[in-house]
This record gives sequence, structure tokens and C-alpha cells, in this order.
Amino acid sequence: MPTQSEYTLHYHERQYPCCLQANRRNRSIKIKVEPYEADDGAMACDGFSGMDSIGEEQIDLFSATAQPGCQIHVSFPPRVSNKEVIQVIEQHATWIHEQVKQFSRDQKSYRGRLKNGCHLLYLGKKYTLLLWPGNYASEEVDVMGNCICCRVEDIGPDNIRKVLKSWYQQEARTMIESRVDQWADKVTRKFFRVRFGEPKTRWGSCSQNGIVRFHWKLVMAPRYVMDYVIIHELAHLERMDHSTVFWALVRTHCSRVDDARQWLKQNSHKMRL
Repeated sequence: MPTQSEYTLHYHERQYPCCLQANRRNRSIKIKVEPYEADDGAMACDGFSGMDSIGEEQIDLFSATAQPGCQIHVSFPPRVSNKEVIQVIEQHATWIHEQVKQFSRDQKSYRGRLKNGCHLLYLGKKYTLLLWPGNYASEEVDVMGNCICCRVEDIGPDNIRKVLKSWYQQEARTMIESRVDQWADKVTRKFFRVRFGEPKTRWGSCSQNGIVRFHWKLVMAPRYVMDYVIIHELAHLERMDHSTVFWALVRTHCSRVDDARQWLKQNSHKMRL
């Protein structure tokens, strides 16, 4: 089978083009529904939406928030045949159709959402946004009770998003670096460096050269979820795989692995501005 090919899924008089790509790193068939564009930070990361199996293959279904135009990526181990991949796609046609519909609804509901009274996630809790327009020397964000108070001169959604994003990024850097310091000596003795970014499909990553990266939006999740992702990536410094040994190491230091993964599955689409 070619390294990359296309297949069009037909479902209820609709057509869903799918990009099929063999990936040597895959141990399973993975289906991802993504937006064509995600420049405004609308895309979520790694939300497990369901699981199935085909023979000995485990099929993980990933979801991501999307704009009305979606693209469907299907990656698979090279040993899996074209027929098997298409069979899996067709078996999950209803799931794909529902994801595209839900993503379109979500995107419409989020347009222009950054205004007084809207809800934002911070450390796993829902806060109400309060905008205080005025002539301020500097634009600031504070947490007061159950509210996130944003002092801004320009109350346009683009400026509000910019101010809030800057605040979230600073909070993430401070909090995650503190949690990394707490867990590092317990999980690994290898040297590493921490970086922050906005990857489209991962909450964290670990490279062979000791660079551990985290998505700044993790600060929107509860602390136990943040700890899980941190421990997960630090464990990769010891084991660059997802073997039984790797998961044993993660679970030794994180007692709420399943809870954290479940929370991300249910709430990753809410972690955006």
C-alpha cells in the first residue's frame, strides 16, 4: 500500500475525504478529525473518544475541536492492509459523522464568546470572565473568587484573547515548572530542559535529546491532570516507549492516571480561548 493515499467515506448522502498514511511509529490504527485551520487556538489535543479492536490491533479514536471544514487523518502500521484500514473507517462512520457535526456546533458557539459573563477553565474549575474596560497603564488579569477579571482598554475579542493568552501562558510556566521541580528527582535522574508551546495534537512531548515540552493550556486542567502529563513526559526520559515498564513507572508516581485520561477525554474540547 502507498505511504499516503486517499479514501472517501460515504455516509447518509455525505462525503468525507480521508487521508490515509502509513506510519512506522504506529502500533494501532488511529483516526483523527481535525480542522483545516487552527490559527486562533481553537483546536484541542488528544481527546480519546472511543476504542475498538481489530484482530490484535488496538484502534484509538482521537477527537479534536474543529471548524466547519474538517479533515480526517487515518494513520496505521505499515503491516495493516488497505482493506483493513477502510473497513475500520466504515465501521466508525457514525462516529466520524457525529464528530464533524459536534465540532461545527462547538465552533459556532465559540465565535465571539470572549465577552462579559462567558466561562473559562482554570485549574479544572469554571470561572466567569469579568471585563473591566478603562484607561489602564497595563492590561492585567486577576482571579477574584469565582471570576477571572480582565482589565483591558480595548474590549475587542482579539485583544481580550491576546491578554488572556499571555496570562494563561505565564501561569502555566510558573505552575508547571514548579510541579516539574517537585516530580523530577522522583521520576528520573537524567538531565532535561523544559520548553512550552502550543502543539496541535499533544499536551506534552519528550525528545531523545532531553527536551520536555508542555502545552500552556494544561493550566486549564486540574492539578492532578497536570501532574499526570508531567510524570508521563518525565517517564519518557527513562523509557522512550509506551511499554508495560513505562506505564508501571508512571503509575508508581501517579495514582490517578485513569482519572486524568478520562478528564482529558471529556474536557479537552473546552480548553481553549
